[in-house]
Amino acid sequence: MLINPKKNTLKKLSKQTSIVGFGTTFIGNLRCGKDLYVAGRVEGDIEASDEAVIEIGDTGEVKGEIKGDSVLIYGTVDGDVSAIQKLEIGSSARVTGRLSYSLLKLEPGAVFEGELEHQDVDRS
Repeated sequence: MLINPKKNTLKKLSKQTSIVGFGTTFIGNLRCGKDLYVAGRVEGDIEASDEAVIEIGDTGEVKGEIKGDSVLIYGTVDGDVSAIQKLEIGSSARVTGRLSYSLLKLEPGAVFEGELEHQDVDRS
């Protein structure tokens, strides 16, 4: 399993973390209830439920929409991204699409082309 520990912010890949490994291409839509780490390529939409974290590693590529509670992007995404809580775009990221977020962290060096839409979190 090739995972760059410098870019992996899922502190510990547990038995419940799903992985699309480096060199792997997944074609279709992914739904997950636990954390997801993408080091390979996904051609389709990704949706996470509950408080799962979706992380696109620096070698990861996604062509499709991403929806989740927390989304961390260090690789390439071509599609809209919606993060209910937190959206983090790392310095190695290249993102094209509409970003919808409550809290946004955009690191220097990140390449982003698209629209930003702030969403208020309903904490009731």
